[in-house]
Amino acid sequence: MTRLHRVKKDMKEEEKKKIEQLIGEIQCPKDFKCVKDNFACLCKVRQFGSDEHLECLEKNPSHCPFAVPFINRHICICQMRMYIIQKLNK
Repeated sequence: MTRLHRVKKDMKEEEKKKIEQLIGEIQCPKDFKCVKDNFACLCKVRQFGSDEHLECLEKNPSHCPFAVPFINRHICICQMRMYIIQKLNK
């Protein structure tokens, strides 16, 4: 059974394949909770810089290995989170 068996059925096949690809490439300390919960539990982020970057809006971003300090904020470098916000609008 695929890891995406609980993901919404209306998701396009190419989106499912990309998410499976990212799961194979990323070491996620949260075990892809965002995907497993059908995108209901997403880290809070805000796009900026021509929507090419994500600012982490979580209360304790320093606890996340994908939150990188940058001047007076934290930048989210999680490829999965970037894909979710750019392609799935979440």
